[in-house]
Amino acid sequence: MEEEPIISDIYYEIQNRRFKKDGIKLGGGSYGEVTLRTDGVTNKKVAVKQFNLGDQSLMGRDFDGYPLEILREIKVLRELDHSNIVKVVDFYFHRNLLYMVMEYHPSDLEKEIRNGRLKTDPMRVCRYLKMILEGVRYLHMNFLLHRDLKPANILISEDDVLKITDFGSVRPFGSECDQFTKGVITPSYRPPEIWFGAIIYGPAVDVWSIGCIFAEMARGEILFAGNDSQILESIYVILGTPNSGPSSEWVGVEKLQGYIKPLQEISINSLDVFVYSSLSFLYYYHLYLFSFLYLFSFVLY
Repeated sequence: MEEEPIISDIYYEIQNRRFKKDGIKLGGGSYGEVTLRTDGVTNKKVAVKQFNLGDQSLMGRDFDGYPLEILREIKVLRELDHSNIVKVVDFYFHRNLLYMVMEYHPSDLEKEIRNGRLKTDPMRVCRYLKMILEGVRYLHMNFLLHRDLKPANILISEDDVLKITDFGSVRPFGSECDQFTKGVITPSYRPPEIWFGAIIYGPAVDVWSIGCIFAEMARGEILFAGNDSQILESIYVILGTPNSGPSSEWVGVEKLQGYIKPLQEISINSLDVFVYSSLSFLYYYHLYLFSFLYLFSFVLY
């Protein structure tokens, strides 16, 4: 006797017919892959992110058999509604696979920076910065940290609107007792306190990443590149070493687990004035001045 299909199988077939494969792979990672499809209802292109729920690397952090990181990303994206944050169209399950359907955008900020045209258009750089700030401000107003802001995670629509994506590292914040994991955020966009082992932090970590993205747009290349030790050294060379003690711009830095007092202080190096002036306040004061950046977003143009 032939088994009756379960509801998830039926829904999968319905959705698979609706979101027809275009045969183009957009990307991939440890979670699975992203493919380009066409929505049969709207006739618009969509990006379908496929998660392998049977992946052993995701085991041990699950809720009712489903990985917490994936459930958190779906929940967040379904609740958010902002013009500078990518939208989820639908999601469905089939066996050990989860499919998340998102709006499709043909380019991303990393590609736009690499083609070299962006750094020659300062007004466009400022307009892009304003959109990033507005998207992140919306996240922070909803008590969410993105924790992986970088050009590759910022899509560009056909009408030149930026869309923040990839919410796999997102976490809620708001309590002084909140403790987070160390080692988050892609190294080139990681703030000093995370390098020094901080597990209690807030919106300032996203603001540091925004500053790095701003510099990258203006310069046409990554500001802090290389391996871990090279990146931290670059931060010191460009922005100086942090002082410790009661008169320090960064009170309490010496108490962080990974902080090592430099053998000698490094003075601020010469850097393009436009880029340096946009970054200088971020180094020690990004811990306190993220509200200023939000205000700054309203006067960029």
